[in-house]
Amino acid sequence: MTDPPPDPVEPSHQRVSELMALVGTREPAVSEGFTPGLVGRARTQHAIVVPLRALGIFLTALAGAVAGALGSDDRGPQA
Repeated sequence: MTDPPPDPVEPSHQRVSELMALVGTREPAVSEGFTPGLVGRARTQHAIVVPLRALGIFLTALAGAVAGALGSDDRGPQA
């Protein structure tokens, strides 16, 4: 008994399969400056994220204070 014929493969799926096979057979070339550049970008991002996080916390607290001062809450009108 023979297996049923496989479903026809669309050209896009065939091309993706070929590209994935090609990617799996070659090791990517890495330049000498890759690691120092990557470490430098990570340090820059870390240096920026700390002040931005503090600014976000401050702005959230400020918005809460302004909302409290204006009396805008979700409880609706008080009787």
